[in-house]
Amino acid sequence: MRVTLVNHRYLPFRGGSELYIQKLAERLASKGVYSRVVTTDAFDLENFWDPAAKAVDALSRECKNGVEVERLSIRHPPLSRLLFPVSRRGMGEASRFVPATLPFELVSRVLPRMPGLLSTLLSAGRQDIVVASNLGLEGLAIVASQAAAKMGSAFVLLPFAHIGDGSGAIAHRYVSMPHHRELVQQADLSIALTELEAKFLEELGANRSRIVVAGAGVDLPADGCFPSTPKAEDRSPPFSVLSIGAMARDKGTMDLVEASRLLWNRGVRHTLTLVGPEMRSFSDWFRSTGAANCRWIECRGVVDEAEKRALLSSADVLALPSRTESFGIVYLEAWSYRKPVIGAAVGAVNEVIDDGVDGLLAPFGDPAAIADAIERLASNPEFAECMGRAGFAKVERSFTWDRVLERIEEGFRTVLGIDAG
Repeated sequence: MRVTLVNHRYLPFRGGSELYIQKLAERLASKGVYSRVVTTDAFDLENFWDPAAKAVDALSRECKNGVEVERLSIRHPPLSRLLFPVSRRGMGEASRFVPATLPFELVSRVLPRMPGLLSTLLSAGRQDIVVASNLGLEGLAIVASQAAAKMGSAFVLLPFAHIGDGSGAIAHRYVSMPHHRELVQQADLSIALTELEAKFLEELGANRSRIVVAGAGVDLPADGCFPSTPKAEDRSPPFSVLSIGAMARDKGTMDLVEASRLLWNRGVRHTLTLVGPEMRSFSDWFRSTGAANCRWIECRGVVDEAEKRALLSSADVLALPSRTESFGIVYLEAWSYRKPVIGAAVGAVNEVIDDGVDGLLAPFGDPAAIADAIERLASNPEFAECMGRAGFAKVERSFTWDRVLERIEEGFRTVLGIDAG
């Protein structure tokens, strides 16, 4: 079997769709499948519209853990920092009235623009499967579907759809435009992370029999678990809050910082550690509001896997009150260390976190509610410990990478007409 996977980033930050594609590509390679990833040189999302943003420090072509990786440079038109958000907003509004696919498709392929993407996809010869991801940067997936059609390959879509709280949400509109619908309907197989996403794909015209609900996963060590949470009597204050993800408004980072400041004003002593790429809008806000002077808040930026594991091991809670999660692998990572989690009561997160069982949910954009959730856990360590254990049991039961990738491979066999036996 020969498989090419297309994603907007690969390995610059181990999380989200990058980690998902990496796990799938390396799993295929370990089984003797020719596995290739075609991606960009973007270090973080800002690179797609900002020519001054940092590119990833990696070779344009390399073999990594058995996977052939090819990185293409993004080309920015003049004023792209302005054009990109304006065009996305304009497409979202126009989609309410314009049913034609072509205008949306053309804009998606130009912003961001990746010259040579189609020829690169075709250069390795016929593939059995072409996997494309991310309905939020769908230009790559559109070209991937065209390459699959030219080669006679099966086209598999991993949408990672951020759909918010239903059809009325703005996030839903931004991934359900006419060209998104066409892309979903062209797919021979769609891999959904949640039942909510599967229903969304059906709404866009996907055949339910061609949708696999795979979920997301984590790797547990051979002995079954990472270091467990210290017993309540062994913990040393202050209470430690960790957040892992891009630092941005949609990820709830500003709300979490505001919640932290509210807690300090209440006399609840704690630390807040922020890990992940810093979006420029967050950095500007962090300095202008004086939050950068809060000595208990630390921005670590992007960290390696070893440091991330150390932070998860020492934290008391993982908080990511985001409204743009298609699943939230970081919640699984926290549960693998038996840590409770705090998320926003939005979309897929409602399906991933059982409120009051393995984590707490707060309304998105509500710092006071986030502060209340943190204080509830800080004041009741036994309750927090029970939540962490429940989360770990959930991961063991359903969300290891082995279980997730088995579900995807079964979908691959079905679409290729291969007998599982």
